[in-house]
Amino acid sequence: MAQLIGVVILIVIGKVILDLVKDQLGSKNNTKAKKSGEVIDLSEAWINPSALPYQLKERPWSNRELAVYDMIYDLLKTTSYSVSVKMPMAEVFTLPMQTENSREYLNRIKERTFDLIIMERPGLKPVLVVNVESQNDQRKKQISDQFRDNALAGAGLASITIDPNANWNDDILIQKLRSAGLKL
Repeated sequence: MAQLIGVVILIVIGKVILDLVKDQLGSKNNTKAKKSGEVIDLSEAWINPSALPYQLKERPWSNRELAVYDMIYDLLKTTSYSVSVKMPMAEVFTLPMQTENSREYLNRIKERTFDLIIMERPGLKPVLVVNVESQNDQRKKQISDQFRDNALAGAGLASITIDPNANWNDDILIQKLRSAGLKL
């Protein structure tokens, strides 16, 4: 009986050692595959690339955003400034090379956009962000706006908020843009 127990123990120990050796060999092979830079494209496994379901939005901007854009565009068309809509934050901001937790910081701006951004020509350097808002925006948006404002402050980029429901005229808008640093 003792011999049978000894044989079973040896078989179990042998199996454990064999599994460890296989895992080590497998992890070395996986490391080599990772280092080779080989990319497996699964994108076509989930969709039909010859019949994509995308449709053109009839109006990519809200009436509020469009009204503010038109006002600012008209004021800036004879200046050295231009205005863009829905600019991704990730296209405007960058991180220093050694930023700790950089992936998390980049993920926070990856899908966020600025309503309008005024850029100085030539070179299209961002100089002012214009936020289009009204007083009755939701609490969740207010938290997101607080993040945006903190990011703008950290990057040293000025911003203003325009409520399209307010009564704007060219003189008031020019004054607001000048107070934000534009040379008009």
